[in-house]
Amino acid sequence: MKKIFILLVLIPTFCLNINSQELNRKKFYMSAAVENTFKLNNWFNDEMYNDAMFSPSTLAFSFRLDWRIYDNWGIWASYGFANLRKAKAIPPDMNLFDNIDLNDFYMKDRTIVDRKNDMYGFGAKAMIGPFYKHESNRWIFTGSMGFGMGNTGSPRMSYTLKKIDSNLAYDVKYNWFGNKRKDEYKVMGILYAEVKAERKISQKISLSLGMTYTQHFARPEFTARIYDHYDQSLIHEISQKGNYAKALGIVLGVGFW
Repeated sequence: MKKIFILLVLIPTFCLNINSQELNRKKFYMSAAVENTFKLNNWFNDEMYNDAMFSPSTLAFSFRLDWRIYDNWGIWASYGFANLRKAKAIPPDMNLFDNIDLNDFYMKDRTIVDRKNDMYGFGAKAMIGPFYKHESNRWIFTGSMGFGMGNTGSPRMSYTLKKIDSNLAYDVKYNWFGNKRKDEYKVMGILYAEVKAERKISQKISLSLGMTYTQHFARPEFTARIYDHYDQSLIHEISQKGNYAKALGIVLGVGFW
């Protein structure tokens, strides 16, 4: 009887202790991180086309919210912004058509949309996806997968060539994301994966180190077209498909519990 009484006291106490631990496991976590990515490939294999594109290698800052839904599983969402870099601005006298000698023409009505010829630009991305966390003492190991949207520059240039001492005239157009792009940014889908190890340094703060993988879903398509200036009939076209840009990254973060 005494043993039964002890069990009746200990079992509810044990259950309450477990329940208290579960209630103390926070459902929401916030973190901030800096990520340096290193490209695995270029947008184009040909440097002539690739140099005007912002590199997949970036230095990015992001803010993330984790929501634990069940046990160690949950959903995360983040928003980040990055410093975009590229190799060169578009040459203002770019000419890819061998049958046109620019010495015989003068150029007018030139329009360049190339981030104002800056070598740096602003990028942003928003992500969402599932995560799994494993906690051991002060260590937390997290694997995340996500999908989202991000942007890169969408350069283009156009000009009219008027032949000297002649009425012959051509309209020349260069586009790096297809012939229908009209804005200076291209928004595209992104696949994102991350693994990180996190160490609690206090009850409220943790530090983390992780690795990331990023792949863009959109491929650029460089097109160069020359039209008759008067009737806009297409005379010649050059087209080159690009690659799905991929990058690996190292991410350092601070978490708030």
